[in-house]
Amino acid sequence: MTTEAHLEAQWPKWTGEQIWSAPTVQRIHQELFSRLPEEDRTLTLANEPLNLIPGAWRIRKVSVSRQPRQRLAWIHPFLDGNGRVARFHSPLVLGHMGLTNGLWSPLRGFARTQDTYYQRLSAADEPRAGDLDGRGNLTEDGLIRWIDYVLGLCSDQVDFMAGLLSLDAMKDRMAPCLTYEQEVIRQGVRTEALRPLHYLFASQATLERADFNAMLGLGDRLASAQITALLKRGLLETGSPYGKLCLGVPQHALRFYFPNLWPEAESPS
Repeated sequence: MTTEAHLEAQWPKWTGEQIWSAPTVQRIHQELFSRLPEEDRTLTLANEPLNLIPGAWRIRKVSVSRQPRQRLAWIHPFLDGNGRVARFHSPLVLGHMGLTNGLWSPLRGFARTQDTYYQRLSAADEPRAGDLDGRGNLTEDGLIRWIDYVLGLCSDQVDFMAGLLSLDAMKDRMAPCLTYEQEVIRQGVRTEALRPLHYLFASQATLERADFNAMLGLGDRLASAQITALLKRGLLETGSPYGKLCLGVPQHALRFYFPNLWPEAESPS
């Protein structure tokens, strides 16, 4: 997720030519593997230990499976990690085209349909099955099935995120989060915080502390304690001790706010 977020920040700076360029592909590989410790970048090829250098092109022969990812995985430009680079390239292209706005990613769909992903990927590079299966050496039907799979997956992810970001649905998910905080965690968070927290989500704005207090509907002392508790739990954020308040989304709240988004978000803290 850190790698994807870092690369997404580069979208506004890239041209159409850059997004498809070899240096961009190298950068993805470098971003992915430079974060790994050196011992996790050690490979064994033909009984010979090799160190995978992030972003370095392959300079020796390897066995390549017939699985094109817009031909990138098939070209196999790196010693290892070609599939991951190809998958990461997809949301970058879609984002650069203005189709995601950083709100959804096909990576979640690829991860959750892994068997179908590999089946469609392999089938797209099969030989042509007769005179009615395209005009090239490879199957046109397999390529169409691969495209249908990717487009359908993207559509599913858009629908999924649209549901998660629905204002009414978010309010319904915030409520059990606050109930859990109040009844189980017991660090001062109260269910009365639902109204101002939902307002912050819906407006994507900030609130003065006095306005947040008013929306809580509590006395001054209880309201002040509530803000302190929400800040401590990460459900609120602020830039200074007396500054404006904005919505916080800590990892322990993700399983309530955005269920089924990432596996890491499903375990309680």
